[in-house]
Amino acid sequence: MNKFADAILKNLYNHYILWSFLIVVLYSLFDAAYYALSGTGLFYTDTDCYTRALRIIDWLQDFQWAEKIFPYSNVPDGFVLHFTRIADIIWVTLSLPFMAFEPLKNAIFHGGMLFSPLFFFLTLISIFWGLHPYTSDIAKKQKIFAVVFFITMLFCAKLVNIFDFSRPDHHSAMFFILCYNISVVLHAAIYPKESHWFGAGFLTGLGLWISSAVEGLIIVGIILTILCIQWIFGTFKSRCLMLFSLGLFSSTALSWLVNPPYGGYGVLDTGRLSIVHVVLTALIFISFAFVNYIDPQSKLSKISISAFCTLI
Repeated sequence: MNKFADAILKNLYNHYILWSFLIVVLYSLFDAAYYALSGTGLFYTDTDCYTRALRIIDWLQDFQWAEKIFPYSNVPDGFVLHFTRIADIIWVTLSLPFMAFEPLKNAIFHGGMLFSPLFFFLTLISIFWGLHPYTSDIAKKQKIFAVVFFITMLFCAKLVNIFDFSRPDHHSAMFFILCYNISVVLHAAIYPKESHWFGAGFLTGLGLWISSAVEGLIIVGIILTILCIQWIFGTFKSRCLMLFSLGLFSSTALSWLVNPPYGGYGVLDTGRLSIVHVVLTALIFISFAFVNYIDPQSKLSKISISAFCTLI
């Protein structure tokens, strides 16, 4: 039985991109079958999804990059949405194949149904990659940990329908970013590689952009907590945290420059990526650069310095 399990794990992790694709297809087919059997037809399960689709249709009709008032809510004044252009670009890209043979409205509607499955696919790949070092020639308890982590991630995602094709929203992208960063931590614990840390931080900064800096700050907090705990117990060097925070600040500042909030660069907005988040991520980078410079060694000094930087 143990040899059979080993063979399955070996095949899974040697062809994890193919398996990720098959899992996404099966997951989406089961969802489609549910909607077909219920007789309700295809629809989005969240009003935010329809709002985003309307926003994208308006954007494609005038192609104005700068943020503008959404006219279909809070009439007659309109409303400033928390959606951002990076999510619009991803959605439009997925809709391009449908635009060849469908009206614009239908193409956007059907293209949106590929949004969450795409990030489901990327999430699975990142999890497989992160757990890959734990699947060959290791103790049974570590294999159990790998399987439990994988199943837990899928359960959490399904619990809130985060990867359903009927819910194209930035939540699926945020789940991918969280899983990728956890996978970087798991992978680096076995194969330390500094280049991963800047990339993980940069992706997290893009998460602040795609999530409109709302859920993104929660993800940043979770990831930094995990990294600090690992650093305190000596798993990683302080340089890894500095590189991560540098990537976080770099992509946050770049995203803010490319896609400023409605009202301009000087607007102080906590519901949209703004100068507030650029300053915040800059402080995070400065804090970890300071930690890396003094390079404390004892656990007590690490905890004290971490608490001091967090307070700032």
